[in-house]
Amino acid sequence: MLHFTNMENLVIVESPSKTKKLAGFLGKDYNVLSSVGHVRDLPKSGLGVDVENDFEPEYIISPDKKDIVSKLKKAAKTADAIYLATDLDREGEAIAWHVACLMNGDKNLKPAGAKDMFDIADKIKNKKGESPKVYRVTFNSITKDDVLGAFDSPRKLDIDLINAQQGRRILDRLVGYRLSPLLWEKIRYGLSAGRVQSVAVRLIVEREREIEKFIKSPYFEIETELKPQAKPAASALKSSSSSFICKLVSINNKNISVKKKFDFFAGSYTASSTTISTEKEAKSIEKDLSKSQFYIKDVISKDIKSHPSPPFSTSTLQQSAASNLGYAPKRTMQLAQKLYESGHITYMRTDSSYINPDFVESSRKYIKKIFGEKYLVPHERYFKGKKNLRTQEAHEAIRPTDVNIREDGLAKSLTPQHKKLYDLIWRRTVATQMSYAVFESTKVIVSTKDDKYLFEANGSVVKFDGYLKVYSNKKKDDFLPKLEKGSDLNLLNVNLNAKEMSPPPRYNEASLVKELESFNIGRPSTYASIISTIQARGYVKKIEKSLSPTDNGLVVNDLLVRHFPQIVDVDFTADVEESLDLVALGELDWKKLVKDFYIPFAKLVDYKKKEIKKEDVVVMEKTDEVCPECKKANLIIKLGKYGKFLSCSNYPECKYARPIESTNSSDVDEDGNAIVVDIPELKNSCPECKGKLLVKEGRFGKFIACENYPKCKYTKPILNKIGMKCPDCGKEHDGEVVIKRTKKGRSFYGCSRYPQCKYTSWKKPEGDGGSDSHSTPGVKGL
Repeated sequence: MLHFTNMENLVIVESPSKTKKLAGFLGKDYNVLSSVGHVRDLPKSGLGVDVENDFEPEYIISPDKKDIVSKLKKAAKTADAIYLATDLDREGEAIAWHVACLMNGDKNLKPAGAKDMFDIADKIKNKKGESPKVYRVTFNSITKDDVLGAFDSPRKLDIDLINAQQGRRILDRLVGYRLSPLLWEKIRYGLSAGRVQSVAVRLIVEREREIEKFIKSPYFEIETELKPQAKPAASALKSSSSSFICKLVSINNKNISVKKKFDFFAGSYTASSTTISTEKEAKSIEKDLSKSQFYIKDVISKDIKSHPSPPFSTSTLQQSAASNLGYAPKRTMQLAQKLYESGHITYMRTDSSYINPDFVESSRKYIKKIFGEKYLVPHERYFKGKKNLRTQEAHEAIRPTDVNIREDGLAKSLTPQHKKLYDLIWRRTVATQMSYAVFESTKVIVSTKDDKYLFEANGSVVKFDGYLKVYSNKKKDDFLPKLEKGSDLNLLNVNLNAKEMSPPPRYNEASLVKELESFNIGRPSTYASIISTIQARGYVKKIEKSLSPTDNGLVVNDLLVRHFPQIVDVDFTADVEESLDLVALGELDWKKLVKDFYIPFAKLVDYKKKEIKKEDVVVMEKTDEVCPECKKANLIIKLGKYGKFLSCSNYPECKYARPIESTNSSDVDEDGNAIVVDIPELKNSCPECKGKLLVKEGRFGKFIACENYPKCKYTKPILNKIGMKCPDCGKEHDGEVVIKRTKKGRSFYGCSRYPQCKYTSWKKPEGDGGSDSHSTPGVKGL
């Protein structure tokens, strides 16, 4: 067994937080070091892909990783064997390959150039004058059994997985580096386009426009509050009041419910209403009902079984954490990463619903012992995954590594947020081996004596909680009093509820993840980064919990839809994902995939650079206001370098333009949340010329300026304060944390006392500020 040898062994993982735990499992003969993520990548400046040489990537050692690479190479010189123990997905395989390439003199390894893929460190000689063997090991959880089992069964590097990662990386680079300069030229500097992110933005833009165009037709719902004339026998399930509410469903045997189906960009949407469209109709029915007598026409009861959901995949974990805990996908993955590295859950990037039989058995024993045999499903329950290529690489679902550990038994270093997420995972997983829940569902049909009006009331109570014992859906029982068919009822109230047909809801982060997955766009490892990227780039902002496009998002999306429809086409993007899956299976050459995409794409970009006119792109909407200068044309709203402004549609013949007046300032934080700042100064006049003060937007964000610019050059910055003292100077000088913007438009956190205090951070600082233990992370490239 490999872990009991007397050899010098080097183990390379990608995260420093794993090293101590693995070293403890493997023993003194194993030196565990971290690559701290990717050690090589395409250069940040320049394309980094030799298009003329069959799309050969030009990898370089990341500047901030040179010391780490030196340390790894030095350690390799004393090793008899090197174990590449990076994560078990495509990114992890690629990191392992890049490390192996470094051991090969920084030369890219080819499948034909490594006959058994173990003899690849030929540029490294250990103290015996031999090249160390290189092995690949993967484990689904950081537990002793899983880790030692992986080292007992090392494998070769999977060149197909590596090529799939390379194909994705290079496709994304080619799209970004060809489209972004075009956006700079045709709209404004600092914008960018991404192969997958642009599709996500389009989903949000299309939904926003569907909501704007939606006609909210008014309608009325009518309810009656009724009570049995004769008091029924006591029921253990009845509520404290024997009255109940029922809803009008038909008039003269005609159903009043209306279901209207809309075909939208991302699929169909059904809106509900009734045939009662006016208050006059509703009042007439109310008058009629007030004179009517009511009786129970029928009582229908039946038992309904509810089965537990499958264990979590990456997508469903992100959705559930957003719905139940309020965590953004990015935050969920950060918390799950720590739980994984602490050995508490299995690998968190997966689209599988499979659970290891050993864990199923231990779960069943736990359920029987803690809850009793009636809560145990009679036979082991397994779930079928999706029948597509995406599950070919899947491992296990996300589950606890030990069913006996509850949230209060986790490592002390973990926060309450970690514990809440772990508890969610634990409950979802254990529920999969528990009995189904049983609900008693009751439908009561009420009619007027003349059978003109028909009403329904529905109730549901839990008869047996089953899996809900640990994974509750938080739905409360809907009690109905004990009612008998044929019994008469007294009318207590008639309620007229005025409503409007509801448009489709905006996406939130959870529903966007679900939509991306339904279209086969992205991978488990990319959902969170897609959503955080489109917000960080300023294309989408979060209003409360909903995602809404910004002006930049609207204009960039419209340009791409009109001129590069394939880039923002849902089906095309999904097809590329499927092709990358074929690469991962060894059934498609990644260079052919890239070539087939790039050649027509590059030609289109070159053509569109000449065809697209900036003045056609930046027009956002037309207005009815006549230009006050030329009096010949109407004003239009354009997106300029610093935001929206009004311009004459007769430009360039007429150069009239003015900013759009505003009485507040808005920005977004690191997660895309809209931040609105009221500006009391706008109520005052310009202190220099008494003109009106307006909000304008400049290169570094919004500011206050005089309407008489350029004659009056009065300006004042707008400080978007977040209600927190500066961590560096807040105690001493009352500096406050404010949101600022870089030259490229990215938001960051700084001090209100700049330049006296140079505190900056990409991340929102925690706590009240002014802490002596705070370390200031600098923001480069401002």
